Amino acid sequence: MMKISGIVFDLWHTLMTYEANSVERLINLRVTRIRKLFNNKYTERSIYNTLKEAEHEAEAERSATNREVDSWEIAKLIVQRLPGLIPTREILSSLQKIYDDTLLEVPMLLLPNTKETLEQLKSSNYVLAILSNTSHGYILRKIMDRFDILHMFKVTLFSDEFGRRKPDPSFYQRLFDVLAIPPGELLFVGDNWQTDIVGAKSMGMQTLYYRHPWVERYSPPTSDEPPQIADIRQILQFLRML
Repeated sequence: MMKISGIVFDLWHTLMTYEANSVERLINLRVTRIRKLFNNKYTERSIYNTLKEAEHEAEAERSATNREVDSWEIAKLIVQRLPGLIPTREILSSLQKIYDDTLLEVPMLLLPNTKETLEQLKSSNYVLAILSNTSHGYILRKIMDRFDILHMFKVTLFSDEFGRRKPDPSFYQRLFDVLAIPPGELLFVGDNWQTDIVGAKSMGMQTLYYRHPWVERYSPPTSDEPPQIADIRQILQFLRML
């Protein structure tokens, strides 16, 4: 095993996530704001269904192509489903702003021991980076800054700003180019087996699978398992063992 010079983290469900009931609150906020935007022309149910259909189509496109569907495109999908709307730039901009900015109004949390562990890694001279799939990277940077962790990362790469998403090789290659660190000297830490672990490993990175108890969304590995942790503090122990 090569030495590790840098540690790359997934963001969502690896370092931070929603608080309880935040997803429901987020949906309700978006429905309310969109209805107000159009002077209550549409019912709550129709807006709710439209949001769900737009997000479902966006996720299907992401899964099929590894292309990121950003919040501007989601705004277009919403307009296409609401009868009587013309997709002007003004309307699309307003919808995008609602879709993005409501994320700043719902409670988020850092997963336990995250900030302290990042501080220790930073003080140990590891280069820290984020490589994350999202529709709204600039919003996530604002949330990271609220938690006072943004400054710890040399690089924060988000798929909506690049156009491709994990596990697309070009997204990982962009990371290598920006960091100027060989893939074998980078450790990827993430909770998604397919996009984080399989994807990073296929690009020559070392991997650490974060199987924490707060999120159980993805199928566990069945073979060729990498090292695993259940608490982010265990990264420090893993690095000491190298």
